Amino acid sequence: MNLEYFPLIVGTAMALMAAVYSFNFRRHPAEQYVPAAAWLRAGIYFCFCYLCAWYSGALEAALSRPIATEQQTYDPIWRAWVAGLFVLVTVGYWVIWARFTIRFERKLDLLPQIIFGLFWGLAAGFLFLSFWHVVRLLGPELPVWAVWLISYFAISIWQWLWQDYGWDVYISPEHDCPWSIMVKVPATHIPNVTFCLIFFAIYGNHWIFVALQTWALLGASIAMRMPAPWSKESTPAARRVPGLFGASRARASGYQVADPTTDPYVKSTGLPAGTAIWVLAAHLFTMLCPVILLAVVQQNMVYLDSVLYEPRLLFVGAGLIMLAGAVEIAQNSFQHHWYSEGGTPGFFDSVFGTLLCLAMATMITASFGQSVWLVISVYCLALAYPVLHLIGKARGIARGALGILLVVAMYYAFGDPIVFMSLIAVFFTLYFYRLLNKTKAQSFHGFLAGVSAFGMLCIPVAIYHGSQGVSTPAWQVFAAAAVVLIAALLLWPWLSKLQPTPNDHGLVSGS
Repeated sequence: MNLEYFPLIVGTAMALMAAVYSFNFRRHPAEQYVPAAAWLRAGIYFCFCYLCAWYSGALEAALSRPIATEQQTYDPIWRAWVAGLFVLVTVGYWVIWARFTIRFERKLDLLPQIIFGLFWGLAAGFLFLSFWHVVRLLGPELPVWAVWLISYFAISIWQWLWQDYGWDVYISPEHDCPWSIMVKVPATHIPNVTFCLIFFAIYGNHWIFVALQTWALLGASIAMRMPAPWSKESTPAARRVPGLFGASRARASGYQVADPTTDPYVKSTGLPAGTAIWVLAAHLFTMLCPVILLAVVQQNMVYLDSVLYEPRLLFVGAGLIMLAGAVEIAQNSFQHHWYSEGGTPGFFDSVFGTLLCLAMATMITASFGQSVWLVISVYCLALAYPVLHLIGKARGIARGALGILLVVAMYYAFGDPIVFMSLIAVFFTLYFYRLLNKTKAQSFHGFLAGVSAFGMLCIPVAIYHGSQGVSTPAWQVFAAAAVVLIAALLLWPWLSKLQPTPNDHGLVSGS
């Protein structure tokens, strides 16, 4: 594709927007947010990003390569990476980021918000890749891990300075408070760049990397209700405080009020930042944990073909578990506002539990698929779960029976007692759930999510051991189980006296 005029076209557009901005808005008061001025500044920045992509070679590299190679499309691990990153970005930006964004009653104006998000995402994606290609040009002998490390560090510094001193001050409408900034950075931005850049380092898929960033920022544009350039709605300008470069180069610090308990725009959970980060991180880790199972299954497929009925069904089971994790995050975001107080399970609980039951039924089928009646029975149990959930009776029996059958199936296939540690994970799920309901100490919410990940990790360990012809001694498994169970019982009196987590914003669950 001939793009010799690309820098000329983009440079000309950049100069024209700069001229229009200088003539109309250069002396406009900083205390007033003007959408047309914000769009012009954004357009200038987007052009800058596209020029960086051109001169760094990132754009040329993207256009000279396919979206994905044929070998990659047949690789289950590659497909799992793509699916996992799509879920990560969707949950991160379309759920968590959106949930903790202050909109000031700006209206949903989809067409301009979609256009803005697409240009924003393409610009950000290609700018990140520009860092990668510049490092490659400056250090052609560097190993991939060093290129990743330097690029990641450079992107992080750039994003910190640009977001604080540029984008959030001059382009985006006010959409954060100090607390939401502390939550969104580790819960969305850091996981996004970290995992997407690792994926790019391994597979080199330029367009998939850019598409993920575009999808993320399209969600952000809609979530913050980016005003159309012709909008006459009133929206607050960014609140500024002195930054690294003094008061004359102030940074955006987010919307702040004297009493957040009465402010109508502060709609975040109220969890202290440290607790919120822990709970969010535990849920994200649990959601992505099945990727480890996918990798181990792919690497040991020859062995699994000899001991399972259809090992490829494990891919489906892992995918269902990841989807269930995404639903769990959505539940906490929309229903509980990340401040769980227990209560009657709702719709999201039903979907989450049904997906888990289907995942377990599918993984049991992977081992015992030759038994038609067993397959019918496990899927009947899985499909009975939402019905039992609806009537509020015996839903735990269906889920518990499938869990026990799955452990038996995995032990029958691999012969490693380590799989029985999954039952310990079930115990601790109930243990921390009880503590959370009793104390309202929200740190238990993170442990509740984390023990689920522990249970999932037992299966890939058993697969690896089986492929190596070894197994965990039974006495070690039972000894470890006895130690942790005794410790849990001894700690119960102390843990059950912990105080409820304070709600910083004075909001209650579901408010």
